[in-house]
Amino acid sequence: MSQIDEIKERISIEELVSEYIELKRAGSSFRALCPFHAEKTPSFYVSPSRRVFKCFGCGKSGDIFTFLQEIEGIEFKEALKRLADKAGVELEHINLKEEKSNKRLISLMNSAKEFYKKELRARQDAIDYIKSRGFSDKIIEKFELGFAPDSWDSVFRYLVSLGYTQSEIELAGLIKKHESKNSYYDRFRSRIMFPIFNNKGDTVAFSGRIFNKEDGAKYINSPETPLFVKSEILFAYNFAKQNILKYDFAILSEGQADVLAFHDAGFSNAVALSGTALSKTQIALISRFSKKIILALDLDEAGLNSIIKNSKELLSLDFDVKVWKGKKGQDPADILKEYGKDALKTAIKEAKDIFEFLLDFYKDLSSEEKYVRLVSSTLVELLANIDSELKREFYAKKIANAIGVSAQSVLADAKARRASPKGESMSEKSPLADLDTSKNIKEKVAVFYKFLSGSLDKAGKAVLHSFEEDFKDFLDEIKQQSDLLDNDLLFKFEEEVYAAGGIDKAYKNFAPSAMALLAKVKIDELSTELQGAERRGDEKEAEQIQNKILELINKMKSYG
Repeated sequence: MSQIDEIKERISIEELVSEYIELKRAGSSFRALCPFHAEKTPSFYVSPSRRVFKCFGCGKSGDIFTFLQEIEGIEFKEALKRLADKAGVELEHINLKEEKSNKRLISLMNSAKEFYKKELRARQDAIDYIKSRGFSDKIIEKFELGFAPDSWDSVFRYLVSLGYTQSEIELAGLIKKHESKNSYYDRFRSRIMFPIFNNKGDTVAFSGRIFNKEDGAKYINSPETPLFVKSEILFAYNFAKQNILKYDFAILSEGQADVLAFHDAGFSNAVALSGTALSKTQIALISRFSKKIILALDLDEAGLNSIIKNSKELLSLDFDVKVWKGKKGQDPADILKEYGKDALKTAIKEAKDIFEFLLDFYKDLSSEEKYVRLVSSTLVELLANIDSELKREFYAKKIANAIGVSAQSVLADAKARRASPKGESMSEKSPLADLDTSKNIKEKVAVFYKFLSGSLDKAGKAVLHSFEEDFKDFLDEIKQQSDLLDNDLLFKFEEEVYAAGGIDKAYKNFAPSAMALLAKVKIDELSTELQGAERRGDEKEAEQIQNKILELINKMKSYG
């Protein structure tokens, strides 16, 4: 038995999931509101027998490792380590030397954080400055702010006194080597310190804002280290991830102070970049909990370029993108200081989708000729990054109305931009790109309905059996196409396929439920027809439909 299988044997899927959400028994399975998207009717299922979870609403599914990765926003290696610890399984194949080194670096960084916190408590002037920016004691405590004294090597000496070596402290990015004196000095001096945490809440880096000094950069950040890769970490993600899920959107800002401002105003779903452009890794972190985002970046020229660049990437990954209603020349922290929390709340509440934002932004700045040029270049380029035809058509109409052209011409321009010289899409090519996916799925739905009704021909059986090894994917696709398929029934049928050892055997157990499903679908269709007949005053047709409905209801009773 592999170590992964051993962990699965010791930790049940329902035990793990119930630590995060309330599960309710539904036959041999459990059901709950999905923790990965907002919903009112439970569509999230857990199967103890198969040791998997599945949501029929958002499509997420997997085992205990997948669930922990998704709910905590961590990578597989981290999920493996956590569950191994929980199960009492000792992992054999992890680089123990590297693991031990990283644990020691994390301990070092946490010690440095505590040092800076202690220094802040001794500096009332620094505390007063932080509060003058509009930040409360609660925020100072939550984000564990600190202060780096204006000393040559205070944190260096402190960490050495705790038993850490010079090479470890340098590797953690806290000291720099003096070229001429062959000595080391603190990287952060006379600065307000913002700890940067990883997804688990460990300190992995710092950002320091200059305090009471004329020279030096306004902010300096830790260099990249074994613990800190800028493109893989979002500031405050450890605080925000569950709130992104709760509120079903994230707020992205540029700096640590901006995030503190949003959290102080009640937006605990705000995160910030760490001095880099938004990466695919960072987008993936957010998308685990929501695909809606509000960009709260500066509204100067550099900020606008960042908004456009980030929006292209986000739109290509099917995000709904909005831009906050900020004030030019003022970041969120400035607004909190000058206007208070209500102003920040309004700026988020009145956020506009990226297309409306740019249409308004360019109109305020430009002549008519320049406006048309900017809209037809920038916005159509954004439009080309959207894979959904419905969304493209919706925004194309807005763009067309703004510049006085037809929506068809805007869509044609976007289509041309989507195509590379080889004719491939600008966005990453889907594994199903070579198939007529819509037709493909409709055929699968038709096959499945024939199967349920017992009228499947030889060709249809061949199609169905071709999916036998991975029937989950088949059900996922047909669920996307037909809302009439009942979640409970689909999940039970999927379990039957695995439990019975094949589609044919599963159907014998499933047939009564399947026939009842088809009757229910037909009743729904007839009910719509009945309403139409009653509106037209056609009593004869209405009576005939009512008789058919009664007949189907009686059939449903016979199916049990």
